[in-house]
Amino acid sequence: MTFLGIVDDFFGDAKAKGLKGHFKKLILEHKLTTGALKAIGGAFLALMLTINEPFKFLVIDFLLIVLGINFMNLFDLRPGRAGKVFIFLAAIIGLTYFTYPAATFLYMVFGIVLAYLPLDLKAKVMMGDAGSNALGFILGYSAVLLFSYKVKVGVVVFLVLFHLLTEKYSLTAIIKNNRLLSYLDELGR
Repeated sequence: MTFLGIVDDFFGDAKAKGLKGHFKKLILEHKLTTGALKAIGGAFLALMLTINEPFKFLVIDFLLIVLGINFMNLFDLRPGRAGKVFIFLAAIIGLTYFTYPAATFLYMVFGIVLAYLPLDLKAKVMMGDAGSNALGFILGYSAVLLFSYKVKVGVVVFLVLFHLLTEKYSLTAIIKNNRLLSYLDELGR
């Protein structure tokens, strides 16, 4: 996911926006954008990690990974935003599943992002798709390993609704027009 993110960061076409825009270019114009390549690569990775599961679990776990990847990518538009969201969600997951060995990698990445965040907030470095895609994958796969089936279904429903919302409305505008979210977004910059 990091490699596909790097490809999108360096060679991406800014004209195609959102999953809908990238797949519209692919289907209607037969042009493979780096965003569509990233989505297809993420789907392939998710399929490889879930292929041996019973169908009921395969679908939910596949969606958790794929939607998790893009979820974090949606936040990577302002300095520190994706890092803050990752830290918040990883802290909740980490505290909830503190004793589970499957959460170990999540804890390590949490520490790395915590150390990295001040540089991102000051715009001295940029996470880009390379970082946000990897963080989204880590959150999605951690959910696959840690959550019960009912919790997974609830998270998938939330992620689908969130993606539908962000296809129609600008996430940045939503954050900017909400006093609390705007404050949290600007915090540390």
